[in-house]
Amino acid sequence: MLFLYAVALPLAKNLAATNSSDSDLFDPTTGKCVDINRCRTVPGILYSCLSVVFICIWVAIHPNVPEVGKHRAVVVYQNLQLMLVALLAPELIIMWAMRQRFSAKRIAKKYKKYGWGMPHAFLLLMGGFALYDEDEFCGYLWEGKELGLGDWPVWKEAHEEYWRKITRNSQKRDVSVGWPEHLNIPDSNIAEQEKNEEHAPMPESDKVVVSDNELPETTCLLEYLIVHGHITITEDEIKDNLSHGDIISKSIAIIQTTWFLLQVIGRWAEGLAITELEIVTVAFALLNFGTYFLWWNKPLRVQHPVHVYWCQKKWKCNSRTMESTNGCLGAIWGGIAAIFKYVWKKSINSISELVVALMLFPLVAVLQFLVMSNDILADKADSDGSKIRFFTGLKDSPLHLYAAMYIISALFGAIHCIPWAFQFPTYTEQLLWHISAIAVAAGPIPTGSLHWAMKTKKDRNWNMPTWLSILLVVFTILLPSLYAAARTILIVLALTALRDLPPSGYQTVQWTILLPHIG
Repeated sequence: MLFLYAVALPLAKNLAATNSSDSDLFDPTTGKCVDINRCRTVPGILYSCLSVVFICIWVAIHPNVPEVGKHRAVVVYQNLQLMLVALLAPELIIMWAMRQRFSAKRIAKKYKKYGWGMPHAFLLLMGGFALYDEDEFCGYLWEGKELGLGDWPVWKEAHEEYWRKITRNSQKRDVSVGWPEHLNIPDSNIAEQEKNEEHAPMPESDKVVVSDNELPETTCLLEYLIVHGHITITEDEIKDNLSHGDIISKSIAIIQTTWFLLQVIGRWAEGLAITELEIVTVAFALLNFGTYFLWWNKPLRVQHPVHVYWCQKKWKCNSRTMESTNGCLGAIWGGIAAIFKYVWKKSINSISELVVALMLFPLVAVLQFLVMSNDILADKADSDGSKIRFFTGLKDSPLHLYAAMYIISALFGAIHCIPWAFQFPTYTEQLLWHISAIAVAAGPIPTGSLHWAMKTKKDRNWNMPTWLSILLVVFTILLPSLYAAARTILIVLALTALRDLPPSGYQTVQWTILLPHIG
């Protein structure tokens, strides 16, 4: 009883203070809030909103494993690009997460008999398993017959070559040391198998039968390596040694986001003014919950893939790329040079080239943003590394995934229509907000229609007139650009509106300060 009384006493005092007259909160001359216990400041509003936005665009996003050999500076630059996409088009991140979870569930179900779970499946989709022949990188392991990046015919031949080589090596090893213990395979006629394997052709079907009766059938090189004990990493090892996030960090992020949402709901319930920036942040926070759910089992910010050595049973994850060690200045210059080479696809060899590159960098950054957004939306697999960056393992996304994304996008945009009748500093800002909010809310309709038209054209090999194909390309560039511009305008207006808040915008909701949160 004494404990309950001690907890309830501060709450009762805060509620009593909230119900008292508000006349003593504001200076009669300046109109500013003067009660430090019941008021908030613009920096405080900025901090609470930006902390949630940071969680949404950094902590909640689980990027794929960086490409092998990629310079660290380029990886940081790519992460900043991804943050920009999450800031201006967070719906694309939801779409990416939905695709990966859909594919991961299928993979986890297929490989459950080998002790694999969702973390294994997500790690595979991230490009987290790399095949090595001693220190030589051979390619990435995927679920299926595909190995590595680039065009399929080239890697199909490499896949079969490695499969044949690994099969022969593994079967000879099995003769000397026996079958892997984790398979519990009974004794078999190994001598007969060794006699025939040298002349056995590669099967033309999608399946490779390692042994006639004893070994399980394997559908791809990945499964073959799992069956023969080349991949033995456990779920705990993935969480402890690879992932940079745990349930504590994720729980803290969810608690902070939940506290912010409750604070906004409390302001609405008490009739206090809600800022435009808080509405924008609410939209981010709601999408954040979806992202956390979809990627809950995905390892966070894995920096290097697991090395799968097909000649021996071991795995490593602490690979390092060869980078400059010529001091701090040399490392900085090496990073800048790597970023410019990544952006311009060539090295910068003179001061004049550097000046031109810097002048054109904003334009190139915008174009890269559009290309990246298109890669995520179309689940595009290119030889430039985007297959690793945004790989989902789906050859063709189900229709309901696209429908869900566009519905979520429309709802996300509709949230920005809530401040329709809010008080803005000027009429021009209010008009800009109305136009931008409508564009963000209605944008998914033409974008979805265009996406459907382009997908149908590709699937059915439609021979469209030249003018229509050009028109589709123009709209493919124009619609995302207008959407990104509308999102940018909303964010800028939300920040500038803080300069002229109504008096109740400075009041706090007393009971929310008792909830656990950061700051």
